[in-house]
Amino acid sequence: MKIIINTIPLLKPATGIGYYIYNLCREFLRLSFPEFSFTFYYGWFSRRLYTPPDKFFSAKFYLKPFKAFLRRIFHFTSSFFSSSFDLYFEPNFIPLSFKPRWIVVTIHDFSFIRYPHWHPEERIAYFYNYFFKNISRADAIITPSRFIAEEVKEFIPNFTGKVVSISLACDTSIFHPQAALGFEKFFSSFPKKYLLFTGTIEPRKNLSTLFQAYSLLPDSFKREYPLVIVGADGWKNSFIKEQLRVFINKGEAIYLGYVPVKLLAALYAKAYCLVYPSFYEGFGLPPLEAMSCGCPVIVSRVASLPEVCGDAALYVDPTQVEDLVSA
Repeated sequence: MKIIINTIPLLKPATGIGYYIYNLCREFLRLSFPEFSFTFYYGWFSRRLYTPPDKFFSAKFYLKPFKAFLRRIFHFTSSFFSSSFDLYFEPNFIPLSFKPRWIVVTIHDFSFIRYPHWHPEERIAYFYNYFFKNISRADAIITPSRFIAEEVKEFIPNFTGKVVSISLACDTSIFHPQAALGFEKFFSSFPKKYLLFTGTIEPRKNLSTLFQAYSLLPDSFKREYPLVIVGADGWKNSFIKEQLRVFINKGEAIYLGYVPVKLLAALYAKAYCLVYPSFYEGFGLPPLEAMSCGCPVIVSRVASLPEVCGDAALYVDPTQVEDLVSA
C-alpha cells in the first residue's frame, strides 16, 4: 500500500501538532511494515522524514503576508501525481488536494469554530475557505481525545460512525524523571525552585489569568518560586507580553522562549510544578509530559484536560483568579 502523509509542519520548529506528526511518522518507519511504503509531502514529495529544526526562522514577520498564498500553492501542487497513492493521511485538520483511494484526517480541536477570536485572522479565513469543503472528502477522522470525538458529532454530524479517538502519548525516552541529567551547567545558574508554564504565547493558554493570580501571591513566595515561561511567541499577545515584562523587570519571571525538546523535559523534571490554566484543549500534551517527568500539575477542569490527567492533577477553574491563587 502506498501512503502519502502531509509533513509540511515539520519544516518549522515543532510544537504540539509538529511533534504529533514527527513521532507518528518516525514510528511508522521504525516498525518497517513491508506491505506499506511511505511518502512525505513538504510541498514536494520525498521518502525522507525530516527532523524539525530547533530554532524559529527569524523572518516570521516577513513571511506572514505570504501564508495564504503558500497554502493555495500547497493545495494546487498536492494534486500532481497524487492518484498513485492508496491512502492519504492528513495529520493537520484540512486535507490537501490528493486524490487517493482513501483519506484519513486528524482533527485536533475545534477552537477555530468555538473561539475564532483567539486565532490570527488569516488562519480563520483559511479554515473558513477549506475546512468543511475538504473534510467532506475524508473516509475517517481521528481525534486525540473522546472530548473532541464528541465535538465532531456536534460540528460535522454526518461523520458519526467514522470517528476514532486515539489518545496522544509523550516520548518516555525523553520525558522521564531523570531528564535533567546532562543539563547541570544550565541549571547551575538557574533558580533552584520555580513554577513552570509551557505553551505558545497566545490567548487560548490563559496566561493573563495566571499572571493575575501570580501577582497576588506574597512577595516572599515569588522570590523563592519565580515563574518560568517556556514557549514560542504566538499571536494576539501584546498585552500578555506586557504583563510578562513587568514580572521579568521585578526578577519574578523568566522567559526562555522556544526550547529544544530535551531541555523542555529537563525543565519539567526540575520544576516545583507545572501550571497550565488553558481555556480549551483538544488533548493537552504539556501536563502529560510534566507528569511523565515526575512534575506535579495544576490544570484547568475544562475540555479534554480531565480526560488526560485523570485523578493525577490539581484542577482549577480557568476563569477564576482566586482558584489559581489558592492552588
